[in-house]
Amino acid sequence: MGGAEGLNGRKFERWTVIPSIILKDGYVLCRCDCGTVKSIFYPTLINGRSKSCGCYRKEVVSKHGMSETRFYNIWKSIARRIDNPRATGYSNYGGRGIDISKEWRDFNLFKVDMYEGYLSHVNIHGEKNTTIEREDNDGDYCQANCKWATLREQRSNTRCTKRYLVNGEYLTPVEISRKYNLDYGTVVYRLRVHWLIKEVISRPSGVGRRKKIAS
Repeated sequence: MGGAEGLNGRKFERWTVIPSIILKDGYVLCRCDCGTVKSIFYPTLINGRSKSCGCYRKEVVSKHGMSETRFYNIWKSIARRIDNPRATGYSNYGGRGIDISKEWRDFNLFKVDMYEGYLSHVNIHGEKNTTIEREDNDGDYCQANCKWATLREQRSNTRCTKRYLVNGEYLTPVEISRKYNLDYGTVVYRLRVHWLIKEVISRPSGVGRRKKIAS
């Protein structure tokens, strides 16, 4: 449990650790100032990421009136992936060190930085096709590293997608197949067996599968 035992009875923001009740896997039982009792991942108490059971955020949300909007839910989903080890996708975000800038911990500051761009993107691509994307997939969520993107653009820029230098620009396999009118499966195969890029893009789909060029 590490230092969890030393948290007994201590107060963190609106949380108070319930004495003598230490749970498994780094969780401690806490009571919020509003009376809610909940298990909390103890490192989030120490670093200040977990402030309350949610009552604090509800108070903040009630002031800006955006709690039912997609824009607010995008911000809330970012925090969930970063802070909650039980959240879907946590291992690819908070679990590997991705964080949110101190400013963006405040929804109102996130709104100042991103809302105008969000509305512009929605006007062109629609609300359901507007997602937030980190340009550097190993970087944090902050204004300098984030932009609005379509679902297709975001899928093309996933952490596991390798880019290849093709005629002076870096392209994903999906982008190569579209730009050079090639079957996606053929492109992936050729890249996997180390064809030279000029061969990948110059030969028609389905041609020369027996040919393998060493890297």
